[in-house]
Amino acid sequence: MTRWNALPTLLLALTAAAVAPTPATAADAPKIQVVDDAGYDAAIAKYRGKVVVVDFWALWCTECLKEFKYTVGWGETYKDQGLVVVSMSFDDDGTEGAAGRFLAKRNANFQHLRSKWGSGEESFEKWNIPSGTLPHVKIYGRDGKLVKVFDAGDDPTAPSFTHVEVEKAIKAILAASPQK
Repeated sequence: MTRWNALPTLLLALTAAAVAPTPATAADAPKIQVVDDAGYDAAIAKYRGKVVVVDFWALWCTECLKEFKYTVGWGETYKDQGLVVVSMSFDDDGTEGAAGRFLAKRNANFQHLRSKWGSGEESFEKWNIPSGTLPHVKIYGRDGKLVKVFDAGDDPTAPSFTHVEVEKAIKAILAASPQK
């Protein structure tokens, strides 16, 4: 192959590299706000008039990571019906970069919170997660009141709920109180 014959191949390769998506970096990552229970309550309250799904998760929870795509999907699918998604991480200090990259790679374009107590027992106590395991999902009605809770139960590798059940509840709550 002569130098001039190689030029189109080289240009094609350079163009592909320029337009290829780059891996998410901490700089691309969504902001994660560290909150206590009062900060959490304030975050939920600002969405009054919307149905709010809160996904409690952590990087150390493999089931949470596997299921997170559904959380992102619900936010996109039902936003026009008045659904808002919030993620609540139980990760410890020092995980912000990894958590941010995880969220950015999944295009999680919604509000992200992190418990100030991280993975500690106090996080589970403050947010009333009696099993002490994740994943965990809470759904709030348009009036800001807790309507439905999905708890992993005693075995986080086999949660006692499915994404199908959560989505069914989302649809029912949205239908019961249509957006004005």
